[in-house]
Amino acid sequence: MLIARIKTPLLASLCVAAAAAALPAAAEAKSKCNSKNSTTLASDEYVRVFGKNGKAVACYKPSGNRTKLAGASPTTDLFSVGGKWVVFTSNGSATRSMVSKLKASDGKIHDNNFPFDTNGHVEGIVIKKDGAAAWVFSSEGASTIVQGQDRKNHPPDQLSDDTKNAVGTSLKSGPGHQIHWKYTDGSSDSAQLY
Repeated sequence: MLIARIKTPLLASLCVAAAAAALPAAAEAKSKCNSKNSTTLASDEYVRVFGKNGKAVACYKPSGNRTKLAGASPTTDLFSVGGKWVVFTSNGSATRSMVSKLKASDGKIHDNNFPFDTNGHVEGIVIKKDGAAAWVFSSEGASTIVQGQDRKNHPPDQLSDDTKNAVGTSLKSGPGHQIHWKYTDGSSDSAQLY
């Protein structure tokens, strides 16, 4: 009986101490990517992309490492995060968008195919947790198409049916490697990114 009385308060004390120690660590990790007067543009458990003073910044939550996204405007460009990766457009208000991606944990581009000149205006963008990206873009006199990385270490390919127009805002990340989108005729399509 005496052992049970000692064990219960001791166990409760240890649990309270462990919870109290974890709270500052969790708050500190969260606060590393907070910035006053900023607007969140995209976020997941690893990365927060925010806009502040006309600049777009990617912040890697575990370390607080911040990288300015060169040429990207928080008001006119598109941003997506997946795991430790960020994909974004620059010159998004123009008729010729550039797509760039970087690994937020070190702030570097790890793919020789980026930045990528779409030769069109990007209307939707996604990135998977392994860094594979896709986007919907339109160019004058051509279909609105989905383009992306369906093979590792390979330049982006067209993924959509070029006889149809993709809806830019319909591009979504699905489970695993899958992405999906809709066409203006109401039909839908999907592809695998790698």
